[in-house]
Amino acid sequence: MEGLEGELVLGLNQAPSMNAVLRALKKEEASMFCCVASIAQDAQFVQQVAGRYPSLPLFANLRCGLWYLAPPVQHTCYFKSTDGHNNNWSFSTVRLNLHVAAAAAAAGGSLVVDATKRGKRFPDAMSKTIPIWAAVMNRAVARLRGSASGGTPAGSAGEAACAPSTSGAAAAAAAAAPEAAAAPAAPAAPAAVPWDCEVHLPPWVSEVEADSIRQRLEGWTDQLLEVGAALSSLVTTLRKPLRCIWVSQDTGAWQCGEDELDALAFTPLVLIGASATTARHTRCLQLPPERPGEEPLSVSYRYFPGAADDEESWSQGLSPPLMWRHLHALLAAGPSGVEALAGQLVEQAQQQQGQQGSAAQGLREGPAEAATANGSVQAGEQQQQQQQQQQQAQPGMAGASFSKLAVRQHLAALTAHYPAARPTRGSIKQVFNFFLGQLGGSADAEE
Repeated sequence: MEGLEGELVLGLNQAPSMNAVLRALKKEEASMFCCVASIAQDAQFVQQVAGRYPSLPLFANLRCGLWYLAPPVQHTCYFKSTDGHNNNWSFSTVRLNLHVAAAAAAAGGSLVVDATKRGKRFPDAMSKTIPIWAAVMNRAVARLRGSASGGTPAGSAGEAACAPSTSGAAAAAAAAAPEAAAAPAAPAAPAAVPWDCEVHLPPWVSEVEADSIRQRLEGWTDQLLEVGAALSSLVTTLRKPLRCIWVSQDTGAWQCGEDELDALAFTPLVLIGASATTARHTRCLQLPPERPGEEPLSVSYRYFPGAADDEESWSQGLSPPLMWRHLHALLAAGPSGVEALAGQLVEQAQQQQGQQGSAAQGLREGPAEAATANGSVQAGEQQQQQQQQQQQAQPGMAGASFSKLAVRQHLAALTAHYPAARPTRGSIKQVFNFFLGQLGGSADAEE
């Protein structure tokens, strides 16, 4: 309570107001020390869940989810909560996350970790964005399999036909009871059973909102197929449709062992909400010894749910890898010393990056400095020739047709080979405007 006492320095006969006490408590629980400790303890829960399914790939949903996995983090994904906000639902053709579907198809499922501080068990990315994404992927696979089979009637051999949609209370009940959905049953070949194309949402999503989402699924599937996403591999490897399961500290573990996954009628996407929604209270965190012969570290702190969802307010430049590398030292420094230590670590990391950048720049500049003047002139002439060739090629582009769809199609092809490519909306707009200028303003600017 050192920070609280510092906030309540008053006169001898002056009593603290209720607002002053609440402000001091809020400042203390959102301090760097409490946030780091909260993340470390939530990460222990994530590892407990992941430990039940060691064969399934574990994805950190950027950026928040990255804090809850100790390095090295092997898999990341990017599902935005804004795509699941009420009346703002959308399917992003820029953030396709095809590598998540491919990994789930290969392993028989996958895990995704994220958190939120807004008093909810799961962020909207997990409540709606990922379920929407899974339903659209299932529908696209069903369509492509139907096309490959020559458009045979639904339910016939060789086609993964969509099953009748489960709506209303039935869908909510299925999402609310994943244990019932996971009852062991003899797995059937995908071609022998209807293909589930329904969007399975958690029970806390209202039926009105669920109906609005269902009405948009076909349009989103059209958009996915329109951009020409590389789905051919998924069509052949996805044995069962994707479906979300929600696990948090409040809901408890999913009652399905790893040896039972093959018996499921779907490919599970286990969405792990890292933080608890319980009222903020004092907790005790215990960490194992960092080195042999040392004592375990035990600290008391005020728990802050979803601390990583608000990193800008407390991290002061501290990154997830840096925090995990010096976790013991940061917590051992206590509430009064953690910020000073974090500042030193961030400064050291920046200096190391600067030195590495200078060294890399030196390696690039070394051959140039050793080049003769004649060689430099030749390089300049070659660059000038390339520029002239580009300028000569531009008039031919003037008759080309260009649209935002073309940008999306190229991005879909790019992300299929490089999933880490996640351009922002502003970057995409700059690319489009660049090509629009190259085409002399003759491009089709329609969506």
